[in-house]
Amino acid sequence: MNYIKFTIKTEEAHKDILIALLSQYTFEAFEETDGGFFTYIPENELTEEVIKGMEELQNRFPYTKQKELIQPQNWNKVWEESFQPIIIGDFCAVRASFHQIMAGVAHEIVIDPKMAFGTGHHETTYMVVNSMKDINFTAHKVLDYGCGTGILAILAEKLGATHTDALDIDPAACENAKENTKLNNSQHIDIHQGVLDNIQDVDYDVILANINRNVILASLSTLYDKLKTGGTLVVSGILSKDRAMLDTAIKEAGFSIQNVYSRSGWVCEIVTK
Repeated sequence: MNYIKFTIKTEEAHKDILIALLSQYTFEAFEETDGGFFTYIPENELTEEVIKGMEELQNRFPYTKQKELIQPQNWNKVWEESFQPIIIGDFCAVRASFHQIMAGVAHEIVIDPKMAFGTGHHETTYMVVNSMKDINFTAHKVLDYGCGTGILAILAEKLGATHTDALDIDPAACENAKENTKLNNSQHIDIHQGVLDNIQDVDYDVILANINRNVILASLSTLYDKLKTGGTLVVSGILSKDRAMLDTAIKEAGFSIQNVYSRSGWVCEIVTK
């Protein structure tokens, strides 16, 4: 699959707002740079609606953009040029296999992301990783819903999970997640390609759902059924402006909100059944 890379140049004050608003379309990754950011979208998903939406945003938050075709065989080179390690305090570091070992952190994750989303750079993934330090995973069964690169499933195992089902609708993401589990010597992660209904298992102790607002809202009742009583659900991929809508849906589904993280226009919520 070919991708389109946009190089966006804008004022610093507009950067996070633009990333948040563009995330509502089918852009799959964002890499911040000095003076702007890169973003990627599958070539066949760059529709007239997306183009019109970008033009409308350009009128509200002035920016310049440069478009470039990225073919699949060039993706590793793109990541090697742009992917920088992420350090989340002394809790976790995420790096690529071509980076040096990161010292001084409790958990190190090696990710060669290719086309899959979820490296820790985006605010939504960062917040879920950060929230996981306060969740008990020891001897627990976990579902990573929308696994992308597999980063959250890998961390769950490092934190003591005895089994994790990692699910993504994108076949390329599933292949990449399998590669990354091998890089991290993960032994108890099963990768599944498909939708939530393809997972028949229930009684999960922890469910991690880092996707987007519409998918989360549509899935809350099913996630409730799959979670043990007293279990923990982490939801991320929600813009701060949509938090009231999310909170209402969470309570209607039977969950209780325990904690809320916010970062650069995004929220991540930890809830229990």
